[in-house]
Amino acid sequence: MGFIYQIIGGLLILAGLSVVWTPIPLGVILIAFGVAVILANSAAARDWSRRAAPGIRTSTAS
Repeated sequence: MGFIYQIIGGLLILAGLSVVWTPIPLGVILIAFGVAVILANSAAARDWSRRAAPGIRTSTAS
């Protein structure tokens, strides 16, 4: 089931890229939702995002 969500996330990103230049920035919202879906359902994407942005904490508990 996670693979289906990753595909949906990728489709949301592609749809967002195609409409990002419209006067109403709906594409930015679609891209954000697509990234959120992929990060929520892919351990590899979560690990990559933690390495790519080490200064950003994902939880407040120490």
